[in-house]
Amino acid sequence: MAVQDLTAVVIAPQEEVLLRETVMARTAPTAVAVRARVLLARHQGASLQGCARLAHCSRSTAYRVCRRFQGRRLDALWEAPRPGTPARYEAEVRRFFCTLVRQAPGQAGLPISRWSLRWLQVAARRAGYKKPPSRETLRQWLHEAHLPWHRHRSWQTSNDPHFWAKLERLRTLYENKDPNLLVLAFDEKPQVQALDKRLPDRFPTQGHPRQRQHDYIRRGTCTLCAIQRLRDGKVQITPCARHTAATTGAILARYLRRRPERRAAIILDNLSTHSAPAFRQALASTGKEIELAPTPTYASWANSAEWYINHLQRDLLELATVSSVPELIALAKRYTQLYNRECAAPVRMPSLGRFIHRVRTSKTRH
Repeated sequence: MAVQDLTAVVIAPQEEVLLRETVMARTAPTAVAVRARVLLARHQGASLQGCARLAHCSRSTAYRVCRRFQGRRLDALWEAPRPGTPARYEAEVRRFFCTLVRQAPGQAGLPISRWSLRWLQVAARRAGYKKPPSRETLRQWLHEAHLPWHRHRSWQTSNDPHFWAKLERLRTLYENKDPNLLVLAFDEKPQVQALDKRLPDRFPTQGHPRQRQHDYIRRGTCTLCAIQRLRDGKVQITPCARHTAATTGAILARYLRRRPERRAAIILDNLSTHSAPAFRQALASTGKEIELAPTPTYASWANSAEWYINHLQRDLLELATVSSVPELIALAKRYTQLYNRECAAPVRMPSLGRFIHRVRTSKTRH
């Protein structure tokens, strides 16, 4: 029988549609696209040599594709599964190491506090494995099992006995609809350093990240106080030379005197200056009815002013190079103006309600 008869290809209409989609797909593997071109060309009557020329492959490749199509249809586009090298280790060995990293090294009799690939091999030898897998094999196994053996994350639980009452009050303030109640969030960032560099930064080039000189020149420190109005999210930032109760209380009192509301609620953290008599006397001097709503212990994330401080630290302070404290303060005020114009929005903190529900329904309650 002639070769042209042995390699005859007749494609159904639905198969032709799939083959053309495969040829046009940008994500299709090159070998699969080549086989699809061969089959389409052979279906349209081209010779094997013509199919090879159109698909940019050899004649023998076109022959094999056509012969495989007659027996496997569209499965001929893909390579048949190959057995590969036999597995050197049984599944039980892999389970042993995945179980090992889920427990403390002390439980395996090792006086260490963190696993490494080398210590995993040591633990395996002590458990009776005379020739444990290589470190690269262990790394692949643990990556496939999504077990980060070398990293850790910390968490903190609140020991405040009034945790839920304070959190519920904060949620009420974030959802406040009373136009006569002014709700503010207040936070300080003390000891902000004005850092200067002897050499300027080298900004990213192709294949190289931003580079900056490691050593620095300290030009002084200051404290930045942030007051955020929850109604529209606008922030006012004020510097102070000394971080004392009287100073921060005076900053808040000066802000409140400029506001027409007679009632105000201030969300703040549990810093000792916020409970000092000088701080409360400064607020009382405004003649307004003021409520202080502290966040629960170890729950300063519930203060939206701290969110703004985090943005300020990340966007400006972390990499700012200034020659004096006044220059740093001017930069912080310019950033605040930009933030108020481009990013400020009413603060509703919807995730707080979801957090309360998630914690209350969890088994550990934290």
